Amino acid sequence: MNTTTCFAPAHILLPAEQIPLEQWGCIACDQFTSDREYWQRAKEAADGSPSTLNLILPEVYLEDGDADARVEQIHATMADYAQNVLTRAVDGFVYVERTEQSGRVRQGLVGKVDLEAYSYQRGAKCTVRPSESTVESRIPPRMKVRTGAALETPHIMMLADDPQCTLIEPIAARKNELRKVYEGELMLGGGHVAGWAVEDPAMIDQIETALAALGSQEAFDAKYPDAARRDPLTLAVGDGNHSLATAKACWEELKKTLTPEQAENHPARWCLAEVCNVHSPAIEIEPIHRVLFNVDCAAVLLALITWSDENMAGCCFGGEKKQPFTLAGPHMANVLSFIVTVCTVGVYSFSAFFSARLLDVNASTVADMKRITAKHIVTFRILIYNLPNYFNQ
Repeated sequence: MNTTTCFAPAHILLPAEQIPLEQWGCIACDQFTSDREYWQRAKEAADGSPSTLNLILPEVYLEDGDADARVEQIHATMADYAQNVLTRAVDGFVYVERTEQSGRVRQGLVGKVDLEAYSYQRGAKCTVRPSESTVESRIPPRMKVRTGAALETPHIMMLADDPQCTLIEPIAARKNELRKVYEGELMLGGGHVAGWAVEDPAMIDQIETALAALGSQEAFDAKYPDAARRDPLTLAVGDGNHSLATAKACWEELKKTLTPEQAENHPARWCLAEVCNVHSPAIEIEPIHRVLFNVDCAAVLLALITWSDENMAGCCFGGEKKQPFTLAGPHMANVLSFIVTVCTVGVYSFSAFFSARLLDVNASTVADMKRITAKHIVTFRILIYNLPNYFNQ
C-alpha cells in the first residue's frame, strides 16, 4: 500500500446487510440549517433502525444549549455501532454511483485523504487545497464531535481535474468484476446509491498511478502554463471544506502528543472522502444566494464599494472581470465583478462585515430563492468558481 499518496485505500466500515440503506444514510450536518422540519422528518424516517443520523450533530441544533449532551450521546452510539452494527468492511476503495433525481449518475471513489497533504491556510504548499476560504469559527463545534470519536462519517467531496477520465472512469468500466457491497434508495428523496468494493491490488495500483500522474509537476505545467503559483495541485475540496478543516485541526492537536513514528501511521492522520471528476456531466456547479434582510440596496452597494477598496478586491460594475455576481433588491439590480478573484469568500466576508454594523440585519445563505418571501431583502447571486479554472489559481 502506497502511504505517500494524498488519497489512499482505507479500512471502510459498512453496516450489516439487513440494515435498510434508506434509514442508514442521511444528508450532511450543515444542510437545512434553517429548516428544523426537515431534520424532524429525517428522524422519523430513521426511527427504529441504526442510522448515520445518530452519528452527526446537525448544525440546526448548535444553538439549543444541549450540544455537549448530544456529542456525548453520539460518541456512545459510535461505540455501540462499532461493536454491533458495522459488521462488514472494505479494505481498499469503494466505487460509488449516486443516481440523482434528474437521472444523472455521479461516479466517485471513496478512500482516505492524507491530512499531511492538506492545509486550509492560504498560500500553503500542499497537494490538496480548499476551494473556498475557511471560516475558522465554524471549526470548534465540529471538533467537539470529532475529538475522541471512534468513527467518522464525513460528507467530503474532492474534485480531480481529469479531462481524460483516467482515474474513476476505468474503474466504472470494470464494475461488473467488483463485489457490490450496497445498493438502495436514500431517505427523503435523496436519490439512489450503489457501491462496489475495489480491493484488487492491481486496480488499487492503477488508481494510485493515475492520481500521481494528475498531481505531477509535468501535468500541472502542461495544463496551467499561466498559473500564478507553480506548486502542483492534485485534489480540490469541492464540498465539505469545513469538515476536512476540522479533521485537520483535530489532527494537528493530536499530533503534538505523538512521536514521529506514531504520527506516521496514526488513523487520525487520514479523513474519509469521496473523489469525483470535476468534468463529469453529473456535476453541475450552480449559483448560490447570500441574502441580507431589512436593508436598503443602495446602502449595501455603497458599503460594498467601500469594503472592496479597503480589501483591494477591485469591485467594479459589469460582469467582464474575474468573478461576476449580481446584487439585487426589490427595485434594482446591478451586475458587478471583482477584478481580483476572491471566490465566494469575498461576498461572504462583505455580508458579515455589513451585518456586524447593522444589528437588525440578518444574513442567510440559500440555494433556492423561491423559499425567500421577505419584503425588504438584498441578495447576492454568486456563481462559484468553475472548478477547472480553480486549479489554475
